[in-house]
Amino acid sequence: MKPIYLEPDEEITSVIDKIKAVSDRQLALVVAKNSPLAQSLVNLKLIAKEADSQDKDLCLITTNKVSAKLAGQVGLKTYASLGSVGSVARPAPSPKPEKTELPMTEEEKASEKLADGTVVNQYRPDVPVGDEEPELPIVEPVKDEPAVEEPAAEEIATEPAEGESDSSEALPTAETLDESEKEKKEEKVTPEPIKPPKIDEPAELPAVVSRTISVAPTEHREFHFPWKSALIALGILIIGAVAMAIFYPRATVTITLPATHKEATLPLNIKTTVDSDPATLAGSLLTTEKTANSAITATGKKDIGSKATGNITIYDKVGGSNVTLTAGTVLTTGGKNYILDKTVVVPIATVSGTGTIVPGQVAASITASTAGDTYNVSSATFSVGGQSSSIYGTGSTSGGSTKTVTVLAQSDIDTALTALRAQVTTDAQTELTSKAQGQTILGGSIYQISKKETVDHAVGDQVDTATATVDYQLGVLAFDKSQAISKLTDTLGQSLATNQEFQLKEDAPPTLTFKSYSTDNQTMAIEAAGSGYIIAKVDKTAVAKLIHNTSKPAATQKITDTYQAEKVDISVNPSWWFNRLPILSGAIKIDFGYDAQQPPAAQ
Repeated sequence: MKPIYLEPDEEITSVIDKIKAVSDRQLALVVAKNSPLAQSLVNLKLIAKEADSQDKDLCLITTNKVSAKLAGQVGLKTYASLGSVGSVARPAPSPKPEKTELPMTEEEKASEKLADGTVVNQYRPDVPVGDEEPELPIVEPVKDEPAVEEPAAEEIATEPAEGESDSSEALPTAETLDESEKEKKEEKVTPEPIKPPKIDEPAELPAVVSRTISVAPTEHREFHFPWKSALIALGILIIGAVAMAIFYPRATVTITLPATHKEATLPLNIKTTVDSDPATLAGSLLTTEKTANSAITATGKKDIGSKATGNITIYDKVGGSNVTLTAGTVLTTGGKNYILDKTVVVPIATVSGTGTIVPGQVAASITASTAGDTYNVSSATFSVGGQSSSIYGTGSTSGGSTKTVTVLAQSDIDTALTALRAQVTTDAQTELTSKAQGQTILGGSIYQISKKETVDHAVGDQVDTATATVDYQLGVLAFDKSQAISKLTDTLGQSLATNQEFQLKEDAPPTLTFKSYSTDNQTMAIEAAGSGYIIAKVDKTAVAKLIHNTSKPAATQKITDTYQAEKVDISVNPSWWFNRLPILSGAIKIDFGYDAQQPPAAQ
């Protein structure tokens, strides 16, 4: 026999889930004595139905008489303890008997009413009850009502609702069952055995009798002003106002002081080893090596067609002597050049018997300087390079043809190498900046040492693409920028009086510019440039303490008298605040303006 222990507030759904979860056929539900679950007929019927559907032999372990009585009415065996349970095999289920009506005895009829005449609906085996019959709510008595003899909380009295028959029956309560049982014992009436009911359809339940709840009249109380709460609220307001006056306002004071403008340019050297030179700063030499390659698209054009050739006659109209033209002499016609193939000698001109000048002439062959069909000319006149117009040639050329192909140009190689150098420099910039760990690397200060620059084709090769490869060692000298600015500031602040100081321009910070590297790349020359003002030495904290918690006019007068200020501007936030500066000096921000005068020109 497998026991299932139930909590006092166990829900019916939880019980059904536990019955399903246990694989044993013989089960025992151990119920707390005052568990409301076992005192609900509907719950017990659902439990019995579930056990029957699971073909399980289920019994109830309880010491509550009402629970035991109700369990017996739905066909569940009850025991006072687990030790008293007999492990008897459950017989095979037999067909359920047909529903029969059992006659009511006089005692049962008499038990249908309470002492005050209230009808009590008792469970009758001959009345079918459905699986989903709701459980009646328990109506508790109102504490402030006059004491009236009423049934217990478990005895929910009901009356027939309007339109319903008076013969409708309600579920039995614990006290009714106990009284009925006592009467039967006194009269020694042996009740007939009650057969387990066949659970088919839910029985119709009567409506719950409504009860009027009396409400006690509200006691009238005299109003008293809450002085204590009002004083506390007033104190909180005063404290808040004081805190607001101390911590809320803020002020900005801008003091315009007489100033002398000064600017300077300071050359500095960044070295890997520091020497005694004040213009030297320590630097860290960082290096890396980068290899890159890229494809080159050839854009050059070349005509590989045939060159035009021809035979011409060269004349000399006027001459005192023969003219020799060497091979390679350039002859030109229509803006196109031709080359003399062989050396020729042009004889001088002669005079005929009639007095006519007969030019000297010689035959020669020429070839076009460039291939192309545009070099084919007919009956053209050629000028001879380096000679006067009296020496010229005439003739025709032919055989030239045009065939243009793509070749690798020098500009293609130059463009590719420039792009590769920029690429490796950018990659090196990222890597070297990471190695610098917060030190400054000036723009343009990364040097390159070429270890290899190659192109897999030569200029003029007939190709569509080529590949350029570079291998560079790159390096840089990184340094502390603040040290450079400090040296510039010291230079600008030289020759100051004890009551003066130098202030850099806030809107124009100093600039650092890369100049050059030494041949061994161990020294880098830079230039620091900046400008600022020579002003009277003023302590901002002292100014704030001087004017805090004073009116604006008084603060202006104090600053003017103490620091010879030319102008004082004071703004308080919020604008609607009193015409006074904040109580806390830390809430006052001091800014400076300068009425700068250019220093006198050096004589």
